[in-house]
Amino acid sequence: MPAVTAGGGDAADVVAARVLADLLAQAHLMAPSALNAVLAERARPLGVRIYLADLQQRHLHLLLGDGAHSPASLSIDSTLAGRAFQTVTIHRASAEAAAGSLVQLWVPLVDGTERLGVLELVVEDAGEAMLGRYRTLASLAGLLIASKNVYSDTYARVRPHPGGGVAG
Repeated sequence: MPAVTAGGGDAADVVAARVLADLLAQAHLMAPSALNAVLAERARPLGVRIYLADLQQRHLHLLLGDGAHSPASLSIDSTLAGRAFQTVTIHRASAEAAAGSLVQLWVPLVDGTERLGVLELVVEDAGEAMLGRYRTLASLAGLLIASKNVYSDTYARVRPHPGGGVAG
């Protein structure tokens, strides 16, 4: 888990706004396999990682920077990330963060009503105003994943098909 901070309230807001602007600016020409790397690079202060659900919705699989499949997966039925995926609500690893400590957030990735996975964020500021920014970031990431999925099997490789092959 990344150990970076987004800083205090105003600084975190500036970082989130810059991340959104950068992603929007790059989205049009971005290769599907580049999304995680670009998001991780631009949102480094937010400690971002993308997990996509497999087609059976049993596990969340980490999307690597090159779009490859990672052996790292989280159970949907028994993890906080899975609960965020199931309930389509943000969940945090700790009920309250002490001053200056980091909070791990799991933010649902959706495209319309389709649940795609979750965005993991490790941040200092988990206040209501920033939660709205994180939801917006996850919404943009979900839209990019859904729109880029049409042109590549990058995400299908991360979301294993029951027969072991690429879904499609």
